[in-house]
Amino acid sequence: MKWFTLEAHKQSDDGESTWDTTLAEYQDHLDSILDCLPADLATFARDSRYHLHDAELRQVAVDSLAQTVEMDLYIIDGRRLHLNFAGAKLVPGDPATLAGIVGMTADDHAYTEVCDQEIDLTPDGLFVLRLELFSYLPALTEFAVEFKTFALSCRDMTPAELAGRWDEARPGALIFTA
Repeated sequence: MKWFTLEAHKQSDDGESTWDTTLAEYQDHLDSILDCLPADLATFARDSRYHLHDAELRQVAVDSLAQTVEMDLYIIDGRRLHLNFAGAKLVPGDPATLAGIVGMTADDHAYTEVCDQEIDLTPDGLFVLRLELFSYLPALTEFAVEFKTFALSCRDMTPAELAGRWDEARPGALIFTA
């Protein structure tokens, strides 16, 4: 993470007013790159309906040959969000490390939950989505998707998906296809 770092969260928790500064700096950054983002990505970056704080990360599917990544998330308001990335890779790229990150649960959560997200550009012109997950293991709380194209779809969750949503242990799943 570049903006919503562990240090920024700690300062915010300690009552320091740096969080407003961090948020303003990130919003300035988004403003500066907004014209470079494809329409779906700009919407995802700016529309509060797609803010992933407290979203449940259900699955990350990676096809390294096709260079695709797909993510399935349950958003707190009862919607299911599906993100598709092409020309994509996960960072870090080690499957064991990624499986540990995606399948991680915090002490008081029985599922993999997103804390923050950042949209950025890499120096070589790729887009990047950084995700930070709630955890008590700071070295393993974040990963990123670097990608060329992006699409999203969103729908209301079914009654079956909503039923018992918070009652069972469901760490996220990582699926690798080589």
